[in-house]
Amino acid sequence: NMYMGGQSAFKLLLLSFMSSSVSSQSAPKGPWWTSLNVSLPHFLGGFIVVAGSIHLVSYAIRSHRKKPIVAELLSEVKSLRHELREVKRSVDTRIAEHHHHHHPPSHKQTVHVADEPLPNTPPPTESTGSSIPPEMAAYVITETQKAEMIGYLDATIEHWTLVVEKPDFYAVYSKKVANADVIWVKCEIFWRDIPASVVFELLHNLEERRKWDKMWLELNRIETIDEHNDILYQAIACPYPLANRDSVQARCSVKAHSNPDLFYLFFKCIQYPRCPERPGYVRSDGFSLYRMQDVAGGCKFTSLVQTDPKGNIPKFIINSTTPRMAERWIKRMTAVAEQRVRDLGIHPVPPCTV
Repeated sequence: NMYMGGQSAFKLLLLSFMSSSVSSQSAPKGPWWTSLNVSLPHFLGGFIVVAGSIHLVSYAIRSHRKKPIVAELLSEVKSLRHELREVKRSVDTRIAEHHHHHHPPSHKQTVHVADEPLPNTPPPTESTGSSIPPEMAAYVITETQKAEMIGYLDATIEHWTLVVEKPDFYAVYSKKVANADVIWVKCEIFWRDIPASVVFELLHNLEERRKWDKMWLELNRIETIDEHNDILYQAIACPYPLANRDSVQARCSVKAHSNPDLFYLFFKCIQYPRCPERPGYVRSDGFSLYRMQDVAGGCKFTSLVQTDPKGNIPKFIINSTTPRMAERWIKRMTAVAEQRVRDLGIHPVPPCTV
């Protein structure tokens, strides 16, 4: 297609200069700029065609050298059919099950183990005696990092861009941060008649989350550090021809002792020696923070997320699709939480003072 386009552009270029030449022959004699002035429209047309030809040729060369980038761009823009994605998800799931069956993990704790309920703990800004083994200290989220995340979460939204909102329900914001190619996404949600403890359980308990959050090919705890900190392995399916993405994340779960209705979940991608990169996967990067709190009549949920899938996906595609993915996640999480409340027979959340 590029070659044919170049041929057409070259033909247009020849016709333009031929027309310019004919006009020049019929123009009055005089200095060269007099002739140029007479055939100026033809000259400009030829110039535009030349510029277009150069652009087509350079684009053809770039696409020839970077075929994976062009393929990924086209696959994202065209948004492959839902049926194809479902088929790929099924195949990837079978491959993952086969891998775990023939190569069981050698970690201290088996995967697919349900999380234990959290005791009351201090808020993340308070410091108490640490029970973290010294050799694992490099793989936990520090108190300073937690305080920094919370500061970003509570910052005013005047510098954020509102992407989508549904009044009295949710709002999704995005923000371009200096020295970062991938935007930050902030969600503010009010779930009516849903306790914060239910939302926390659905997000914290890995067994529960694997049931309702179908985006994961794998979601396993590969290391337990202490009662609040662990390390997770996550893998998600990407549409063909993109490679699947995975990540290793340090997670910290906090339930504030001063407010039993306030919960935090911190996530941060790390490099963990016991879980090296796998063939066929691209290791992603990022961080996230979820805060859940009971308020009058329901749960106030606030999140801050930055996810960089790495690889050759153009950043403008990531930045344009991530907020919309957050909105789809909100709708899915809402349906699951409402169903859980019905299953548990929980009464509406009573009014409380925030």
